[in-house]
Amino acid sequence: MKLNSKGITLIALVVTIIVLIILAGISINLILGDNGIITKSKQASGEYKKAQVKEKIEMAINDIQTDCISKNEDCTIDTIIEKLPDEIADLTIENDGDGAKGTCDGYDYTIDDKFNVTITGKAEEEKYDQEIVITPGNRADIGYTTETTELVIPRIYEKDGITYKVVGIGDGAFAGCGNITSIVLPNSITSIGGGAFYSTALTQINIPNSVVSIGDSAFSGSRLASIEIPDSVANVGSSIFGGCSNLTYAKVGNGITNLKGMFGGCSNLEIVELGNGITTLEDAVFGQGNYQKLANIKLGNNIQTIGNYAFSACTSLKSIEIPDSVTSVGTAILGGCTNLVSVKVGNGITNLNGMLGGCTNLETIELGNGIVSLGNQELSGYTKLTNIKLGNNIKSLGNEVFKGCTSLTNITLPDSLKSIGSSAFYNTGITNITIPINVESIKQATFNLSNLQTITIKSKKINIESTAFSSCPLENVYIEGDIGTFAGTAFNECNSLKEVTILGNIDDLGTYAFRSCENITKISIKGNIKNINDAALMQVPSTSIIEIEGTVGNIGKQAFYNCKGINSIKISEGATSIGELAFYECTSLTSVTIPDNVTTIESQAFAGCTGLTRLDVPSSVTTIGTGAFYNVPHVYYNGAATGSPWGASAIN
Repeated sequence: MKLNSKGITLIALVVTIIVLIILAGISINLILGDNGIITKSKQASGEYKKAQVKEKIEMAINDIQTDCISKNEDCTIDTIIEKLPDEIADLTIENDGDGAKGTCDGYDYTIDDKFNVTITGKAEEEKYDQEIVITPGNRADIGYTTETTELVIPRIYEKDGITYKVVGIGDGAFAGCGNITSIVLPNSITSIGGGAFYSTALTQINIPNSVVSIGDSAFSGSRLASIEIPDSVANVGSSIFGGCSNLTYAKVGNGITNLKGMFGGCSNLEIVELGNGITTLEDAVFGQGNYQKLANIKLGNNIQTIGNYAFSACTSLKSIEIPDSVTSVGTAILGGCTNLVSVKVGNGITNLNGMLGGCTNLETIELGNGIVSLGNQELSGYTKLTNIKLGNNIKSLGNEVFKGCTSLTNITLPDSLKSIGSSAFYNTGITNITIPINVESIKQATFNLSNLQTITIKSKKINIESTAFSSCPLENVYIEGDIGTFAGTAFNECNSLKEVTILGNIDDLGTYAFRSCENITKISIKGNIKNINDAALMQVPSTSIIEIEGTVGNIGKQAFYNCKGINSIKISEGATSIGELAFYECTSLTSVTIPDNVTTIESQAFAGCTGLTRLDVPSSVTTIGTGAFYNVPHVYYNGAATGSPWGASAIN
C-alpha cells in the first residue's frame, strides 16, 4: 500500500517530539535530579563552606597556642573556651566534657581535648522573642544570687514562656556584688554599661568581641588582675578600670582612640599593650611615680602625641620603643625612669625635650632621623651608656652632651652633623672616632680626658680649639681637609701621640700646638701653612720627624725650636719675616728656601743649624738679628743689612 507523503511527515514529527521529550527529561534530571548538576553544586558549595569554617577555627586555635607559648603559659581546652570568642566574631563556645562545642558562621562544631576541630552540621537558626539588657532588676533571672561567686551569663534564656537574647549589660548591673569573682559574658552582648561591675570582687572576665561600647567606671574598684579589650570596642567612658589596684596586665584593642583615664589608680600595672587606634596619650597618663611597677609598655603604630611626663618615674620600665607616628612629645616623658636600659625613638620626633632626663642606667639609645640636635648635657653622666645610634639628620651636639659617659666606647657621627659643642665627649670611653665632612669646628675640651686613641677628620675645613684633645691617649691623628685655626695646646699632654698626618692646608698654627706630646714620632703636613705662631712646634720631641711638603708663611719666635727631625722648609711668597730662634738647633735642616718677599730675619733664627751647608738669603732681607746664622756653615747674602756674618762660619 502506498502512504501519503503528508502522513509520513506527520508521523516523523510525532516521533521527533517524543525523542525530544525523552532527551529533555534526561537533561532535566541531569540538572535538577538527586544527582544533578545543581544538587552536586550545592553539595560542593556546602562542603567548601564547612572547610572554610573549620580552617578559620583551626587558625584561631593556632594563634592562641602561639600566644601561650610566647608567654610561657599552658594552653588547655579551658584556655581555648576563654579566648576563641576573642579571635572570631559571632562564635559561640561552651564546655562539652573533655572538649568544647559551639557554632560558627552558621555551622555547629566540636573541639576535642587534642584541639581537633570537627564540623558536625549546619546550625539551627537562633530563635528568640525579645532582646534584653541585664540590669539589677532582672539579674536574678539568669541565676544570680547574693551568694554567687561564678556566673555564666547565657546568650539565650527563657522566663515565663518568653525567650530572651542577652544583648547588653546595663548600668550598675552587678555594682557592689562583693562575692562575685568570675563572669563569663556571651558574645551576643554589644555594650557594657557604666559601673556595671563597679566595686565587685571580680578577678577575671573575658570581654567578647561583639562588644562595641563600655561605660564610665564599668570595672572601677574591682579586683581584676588582667584584662584584654577586643578590637570591636570603639567607645569607652572615663576611668573604666579606675582604682583596679590588682591589675597587672592590660591590652587595649585597636578600636579605642583615647584612654580617658582608663587606668587611673592602677598602681600595680606591669605590662600595657596599646592598640593602633590610640592617637594621643595625656599628660602623666602613666607617670609622676604612680606606676612604679610598669615594666613594659607597647605603643600602637598610630599614636601622634605623648603628653608631659607621660611615663615619668616609671622606675621598673626597662625598655620602650616610640613609633615613627609620634610627632609631638611633651616635657620629660621618660624623666626619672631610673631603670630604663634601652630606648628607641621613632623618626617623627624632632626634639627630645628632656625625654631621657634622669634615666641614668640607660645602656642603648637609638634615635630616629627626625632628631636634629641634642642639647647641652642631654646625656651627661650616663656612665652605663654603651651604644648610641644617631639619626641621619642630626646637625648639632650640645656642650657636654656625652660628658662622663665612661662606658661609651664607639659612636658613628653622620654626615649631616655640623657642630660639636665644647666638652661634648669629655671623659668618655670612646677609643676611635671619625669627624664627618660638614663639621666646622672642634671646640675646647671636646675630647679632653677621653679614651680616644685614633681620630680621622674628614671635614672640608675645620677649626680646632685649644685643649680640644687635651690629655687623651691619642696615638694617631689623620686630617683629610684644611684647617682654619689650629689652636695652641689643642693636643696638650697627649703623651701617647705618635703620628699626625694633615693632607690639607693650615691657616694658623697656634702656640704649643703639640705641647707635652712627648712620644710623637712624625708630623706630616702635605699642604701649606699661612702662619706659624710663636713656639708652635717648640715642645715637639727633638727626635720627631717633621715633614712640610707645602710652603710656610710668617714664622713666629721659636716656631721650630730644637726640632731636630725637620730636614727642609720652603717659605711661601707671602711671608715677610722669620722670628727669633725660629729654627734654633734644627741640626737636621739641610734645605731652606727663602723668597724675595722676606724682609726680616730675627736674632738666632737659624742658630745651630749645622746641617745647612748652604743658606741663600735674598737681598730683600734688610734686617738680620744678632747671631741669626750662628754656626751655619755657609750663608750667601749680598743685601744691605749690617752686622755680617751674624754668627755664620762663612758668608759670601
